Amino acid sequence: MSEISEISAGIAGLDAGLRGVRDDLARDPSPPHWGWGSPLGSRVVLFFVALVVVLVSLPCLKSLALRENELDAIRTLSLLGREFHHGERNPPAADPRTLGQILAADPALRKRLADAEIVAGGRMLLRHGYLFDLARGDIGPPTLRAWPWRHGSTGLGAFLATPRGELLGHPNGEARWSGPDAAPDAGLGAGDWRRVWLSGTRIESY
Repeated sequence: MSEISEISAGIAGLDAGLRGVRDDLARDPSPPHWGWGSPLGSRVVLFFVALVVVLVSLPCLKSLALRENELDAIRTLSLLGREFHHGERNPPAADPRTLGQILAADPALRKRLADAEIVAGGRMLLRHGYLFDLARGDIGPPTLRAWPWRHGSTGLGAFLATPRGELLGHPNGEARWSGPDAAPDAGLGAGDWRRVWLSGTRIESY
């Protein structure tokens, strides 16, 4: 988490530099001496160093947050896939309930996903920047889908957990799937969908 440490240090330095400049000017409102060895000059240097650290580190922090949300989406799909495709909660194709309705009626599963929010009128879950729902076909168990709440802000790729136990991922580079009104197509698995899995804190695919 070095990026976060750099951000924190930069913000703290930036704030200290601003306070120092304001204090110096309040004590002596006369035109300041700008020599680098002066107290005010040192404050200005500190301010700009902190500003550079923040500007350089913010993109890294955003990238880290997006990656972490994608990892959490795959972990959540894996958990739901085990419950729905291989456990007692496996709903038949004729079960009309949404994912939100199933979760609301299941205290044990709700406890395991305590930080998930039921949204879109109960049709979906929202967890760590990703939406989750069930996509039903004519026969067989449903496919679980995950895609960003806001592409580029809360996540990038889209993911599926199929009844066969596969985890599939799509780069979703054109922000095709973003928000509750734009779920991944239920053509499920065609095109650029690839098998994905987690290797530590990395998403692998082939």
